[in-house]
Amino acid sequence: MNRFLTLVVLLTFLLCDVKAQTTKPSTKKKVKLPPHTGYFDLNLQMGVPMQEYSTATQSLPFGFNFGYMHQPSRYVPLLIGGDFSYMSVGTNTIDRALTADITANGVLIDQLFIPLQFQINNNLITSHLKLRFLAPTKYVKPYIDGIGGFNYLWTGTQVFDRSQQQFFARNNNNDNGLITRNTQLQSFTYSAGAGTGLLFQLKPNFYLNVGVCYAFGGRANYYDNSQIQNWDIQLNTSGYNPNQTNGAFKDSDLYVDAIPKRSKTDMLLIQLGFSWNVVDGKYK
Repeated sequence: MNRFLTLVVLLTFLLCDVKAQTTKPSTKKKVKLPPHTGYFDLNLQMGVPMQEYSTATQSLPFGFNFGYMHQPSRYVPLLIGGDFSYMSVGTNTIDRALTADITANGVLIDQLFIPLQFQINNNLITSHLKLRFLAPTKYVKPYIDGIGGFNYLWTGTQVFDRSQQQFFARNNNNDNGLITRNTQLQSFTYSAGAGTGLLFQLKPNFYLNVGVCYAFGGRANYYDNSQIQNWDIQLNTSGYNPNQTNGAFKDSDLYVDAIPKRSKTDMLLIQLGFSWNVVDGKYK
């Protein structure tokens, strides 16, 4: 009996040893990431006027922002890149009727009442080069930014022929009845500052971005949103020429008699959006 038990024990150890030797090691290899990485950002953005700018205007610019930050070495938490933002700073629509006389040999035969629509848009573009320190943490990544770039402000006006016949439209059935357009004012100035924010990981390589930046802006000429609500826009109908190739009116036929404001353009830029690690995301 003892010899039988001894034989069973020996066979058990032998089978275990054979199984251990025939078991293949795992062939799954760990993915090797590149030495660099980068983040693409897409945000909603609001600008809050500060200091002198806040006393000159009550407008709150609002729009979108996108950018890319490149990290040359994933072992050094410094990123370089840039961003671009567009924000609307107010709009207004004015409806007005234009009376056109139809004459023959100096005798008034009839009159046409042509409905016109004037659209006014205040716009702001900001763009910056950025240097970012990004904390090498996992689930929540604080960051600090330094920025330098420009602000571009402009006010554009357009006038549309809303009649069914579109007598004055630049291209019939095209441009939605556009008669003419003009840039009433444009101004270009510097923008520089610093900011901070947090990246909250929602899933691997995908983050919620919350950021704020104080941008010092140079002096610029602009029309405030409150100004364009009361504009008296003039269309110089004496310049009407139906033989012009780009429409019956020239861009200079549309003008506004208004005095622009001038001030510094300091703003607190508030961002809320998403950030993708677009480099590491290719390897997951």
